[in-house]
Amino acid sequence: MRLTLVPLLALAFACNKGAETTAAPEAAAEDAGAAPATSEAMSLEESITSALNPEAGACNDFYEYACGGWLESTELPGDKTRWTKSFSVIHERNQELLKTIMEEAISNPGDDANLQKIGAVYGSCLDMETIDAVGTAPLEPWLAKVNSIDSLESLMKVHGELQLVNIAGPIGGGVYGDFKTPDMNILHVGQAGLGLPDRDYYLELDDKEQALLNDYEAHIARMLGIAKASETPAEDAAKIVAFETKLAEIHVPRDELRDPTATYNRIEREGLQKLIPDLPLDPFFAGLGYEGITTINVEAPVYFEKLNALLKATELDTLKAWLTWHTVDGFSTNLTTELDEANFDFYSAKLRGQKEQEPRWKRCVNTTSGYLGDAIGQAYVDRAFEGDSKDIALTMIIEIEHAFEAGLPALAWMDDKTREGAVEKVGTLANKIGYPDAWKDYSTMDLKDGEHFNNVVAGRTWSSQFELNKVGNKVDPNEWFMAPSDVNAYYNPLANEMAFPAGILQPPFFDKDFPMSMNFGAIGMVMGHELTHGFDDSGRKFDPQGKMEEWWAPEASEKFEAAASCVEEQYNAVEALPGMNINGKLTMGENIADIGGIKETHAAYLRWLETNGAEPEIGGFTGEQQLFLAFAQGWCTLATDELIKERLTTDSHSPPKARVNEPLKNLPAFGKAFGCEVGDPMMPEDVCEIW
Repeated sequence: MRLTLVPLLALAFACNKGAETTAAPEAAAEDAGAAPATSEAMSLEESITSALNPEAGACNDFYEYACGGWLESTELPGDKTRWTKSFSVIHERNQELLKTIMEEAISNPGDDANLQKIGAVYGSCLDMETIDAVGTAPLEPWLAKVNSIDSLESLMKVHGELQLVNIAGPIGGGVYGDFKTPDMNILHVGQAGLGLPDRDYYLELDDKEQALLNDYEAHIARMLGIAKASETPAEDAAKIVAFETKLAEIHVPRDELRDPTATYNRIEREGLQKLIPDLPLDPFFAGLGYEGITTINVEAPVYFEKLNALLKATELDTLKAWLTWHTVDGFSTNLTTELDEANFDFYSAKLRGQKEQEPRWKRCVNTTSGYLGDAIGQAYVDRAFEGDSKDIALTMIIEIEHAFEAGLPALAWMDDKTREGAVEKVGTLANKIGYPDAWKDYSTMDLKDGEHFNNVVAGRTWSSQFELNKVGNKVDPNEWFMAPSDVNAYYNPLANEMAFPAGILQPPFFDKDFPMSMNFGAIGMVMGHELTHGFDDSGRKFDPQGKMEEWWAPEASEKFEAAASCVEEQYNAVEALPGMNINGKLTMGENIADIGGIKETHAAYLRWLETNGAEPEIGGFTGEQQLFLAFAQGWCTLATDELIKERLTTDSHSPPKARVNEPLKNLPAFGKAFGCEVGDPMMPEDVCEIW
């Protein structure tokens, strides 16, 4: 059970779904206003200019102008579904460093308990010979639990036991602050249980989409057969897909779950039980091992009302087959080569267009990092985040916060009282840079050399218990929700805080020796993006203390909603794949953050120039132009059509090209910097202005 935050990128480390990750920013100058050494300047110039496609025209399509050369000369690696000029480079470099750390933990852990655990998880994950020799035997006790189900009551108990180790069932959830009392942790429960990425993969399908659903059914049958989990795998697969289709019908559309006022329904355990009278919660919480949990928010009450009727009307054998499938699926990449490859064939190759598996060591780095992020993070920070990087990053954030505040008086739609509240919210914003002040204690995680499956169970169980232990207790303001090596960032509205792990504060997104134009264009945009999340269509509903409370004047709210509608319509009009446009409602928060982020970092850079003077041109580009190029080139991306389609359906972020072009269209200063004229595609006459 995990906290849902507002990250820069959609996180996609899903070990059982064959997904991948990516990440973000670029960097600074040795002395204020000083140019880097000649060799560095040449390197930067080559990096910038080689990626360009000048024929596209900066005023016509800036993404193609900034990235076209790179897109033409770069090939999508066979083991990736997405590759970016910046995020992927940092991620790959980080993985190499983490691999070194983990290999050292195997060869020389000494008496360091954390290194011993890292070595145990990583080493056992790599040992496919032992994993194959053990076969599917570790799966058998879990399948036996499912097979023992003889009623809805026992189903709920087994669901709780499976939920503890991240095996999907009808109820999902996370532990984080209460929207009205944000310093107190409660359990938030929501819809779950689909094997495909979203309800849209089951409903109102064209021929191609129906073919994919048929492939999914065939995949289920194949997996059940390999795992020897069914005597009639094809028949069970058909029942499972039919049931998941009915489950998809009662799932609330993803874009309707973005409004916190709609998803906050603090009805406690008693209220949840009333929604599902035939699905007893006592056995569920007993299965979880947390019988005393009562403080509960229900994100989508209508889902639970319909879930009760659906499960009651479904034959028990179908429900058992469904949970059997999710058990096999949820553990498949941690079992035999045959199951692992079968999982890849559907989820990575068929569903996302990936041509080949990532090397085993990379997947084992991901697995180990997922369970022991803070333990590995300590060694990572020592090697990758030295010197004054943290101080420079914090200084940039403060500059961007000042720029945001300085821009508030120019917002005609905002009244003075709401403006004062916005100033207060920025003033109370907490910034977390690099790594936590206190590290997680993994001493109770029971890990052993040579026991990969048991280590996975131990890691998942520890992680779930870590979250569930927080229910009913005070929120720890020092807790981080990303590992130090993650190439990402987030805003947490319940604490009014931003976090920038050391993993993203790396070249080409950030470097203390880069020109400040590059730093502001890349990592500065990330900082402005996360800051703006506190004032997007969702974040604005939380006050400076993180409480969901109306602190806006009614007139300001009305005008904001009109401006937000402008953004929604702008992105709705963008065709990302033939016949498939961006969902402006689903992506609204991220789009607002992108629009605000580039505006704020640009304003902060202009303020920086007033104090420090102009920076040297690079490749014939002024510092201001360099900022916009650094921003755009951070998002140069190759991706499979299959992944793009999935992201358009499930991701709250717009595709990379739209993340570049659409925000810049709303920033007249960009057009002026590149000599555009009003009416050019990148400088429209009418713009959407929010922040």
